[in-house]
Amino acid sequence: MYTYTITSSAKNKYNGIKVNTTENTNTLNISITYSLPPNPQSTFYPFINVVIDTNSNIGSDNLHYHWVITNEQPQLNTQKSHNYPLFYAQQNIIRIPKKCKYAVMNLIPKMKLKRIHPDILVAQELCFLFLSQLSSTYYKFVDGSDLKGWKSLYSPYLRSLTHVKDNSYILVREALETYPKNDPMIECDHNCILGAKSYNYRLGSAFLGKGIDSYELQTEVCCNLYKKKNESLLANVESNTIYQNLLQFYSSITLPNIDEIKYYAIELTKQGYTSKKGKELKFLNKHPKSYYKNPNKLTFVEDGIEIYKSLTEGGLIIPHIGDEKSGGRVTDSINLMPSWIRQLIKIEGTPLVECDFSCFHPNIAMTLYNGGAEYITHQEVAEKANIDITIVKTEHLSFFNRHPKDMEKSPLFEYYYSNENEMMKKIIKEKYESKNKYKRTSMRMFKTEVEIITEAIKVINQNNIFVGYIYDAILCHPKDLEIVKGAMLLATSKYGIKSVPK
Repeated sequence: MYTYTITSSAKNKYNGIKVNTTENTNTLNISITYSLPPNPQSTFYPFINVVIDTNSNIGSDNLHYHWVITNEQPQLNTQKSHNYPLFYAQQNIIRIPKKCKYAVMNLIPKMKLKRIHPDILVAQELCFLFLSQLSSTYYKFVDGSDLKGWKSLYSPYLRSLTHVKDNSYILVREALETYPKNDPMIECDHNCILGAKSYNYRLGSAFLGKGIDSYELQTEVCCNLYKKKNESLLANVESNTIYQNLLQFYSSITLPNIDEIKYYAIELTKQGYTSKKGKELKFLNKHPKSYYKNPNKLTFVEDGIEIYKSLTEGGLIIPHIGDEKSGGRVTDSINLMPSWIRQLIKIEGTPLVECDFSCFHPNIAMTLYNGGAEYITHQEVAEKANIDITIVKTEHLSFFNRHPKDMEKSPLFEYYYSNENEMMKKIIKEKYESKNKYKRTSMRMFKTEVEIITEAIKVINQNNIFVGYIYDAILCHPKDLEIVKGAMLLATSKYGIKSVPK
């Protein structure tokens, strides 16, 4: 194992980097010069996205980067000639829910683990691989969009991820469902509908929303299983337009270090910053969340930094293409991190700008379900319904994705039921009669959203411009904003959606 410690002058951040390489007790001093950003066509990317967590002062001349890499260049597929890009996390590092490592290592009886595999460490790491699939529930828990933490996990995928024998997946699940006995690590609803619904899982109450830890796999068995998982993931994304674009985009961006994020958070909290969902940014300052009167109306700096670290420490996560339920949305480290931290990402030394559509999903609904109006605006709804525009914007984020009974509770319901009665009847009928129930509407809308953004990115890439992807929005260099807007407008026109990029 090589450990690279890189000291870089803030004034000359990328050129003449000194690398001290240590192996066993022998030390080699190597001088390497990188010129960043690298050629977008290159398949080797230097140390560009390592998160720096130091006690240094903001503006310090010296920043210290720490990177660990195996002796051989990591290679996911021997049939391919390219290297695993170094802006991705190391192959053997997985993210697992906090507190689970201790529970697996100390609270599951060894006899139970030996049923999974005769090697105790292999059995424990199989549990970690399973648990890693629930780490992402932390993001939705923190932003308040899903406090229950249920996640649908495809059984054949879990079997493949933990397969050392035919019933490995079942044995791992049973161990996690029953230990610790007073509060098991996972719960399963054991409700599967062939072709429509997989089992839903969530973390036990003692583990849900506690954070995410990194764990480096030690056993060859589990390293190989995780490698196969990554090979499969890369095989799925390599033909995806959004992924191919992101591969180029990652090579040109610079992520903020933790000190920068904390400094920026201080300024934002002084300004009374609120998120798109109307949550005010606050520091916990070592208080429990219950210390605050309305914690559900707040978003906390410490939580945001915890998420950021989990998404970037050791490298970025490989983008994941969602299933049919998400419409094929792509998730990655950039769109999963808090939006206020994302504002600190730079491209060619310049802060990114975000370009999204005005009232996008309501206008997708108008097209898909033949609404009467030509197009919808937040302002028009606010004025006609006599509702504050801030509330309208927040409600529009999820109104059409809800269960009909929850839609009725929204302040927007009366407006749409009065002004777009036929459209609403179609939507409600679909939500009750589809095999996917109320989620069918969001599936269709997400699918259309992905198709439109994919079309826009194709046009943008033709101009040799590569951009960040935030579901229904695009991140770009300010100088490319007009080209990006033009491509987005062309894409919506192609699909008949009356929504304008802003």
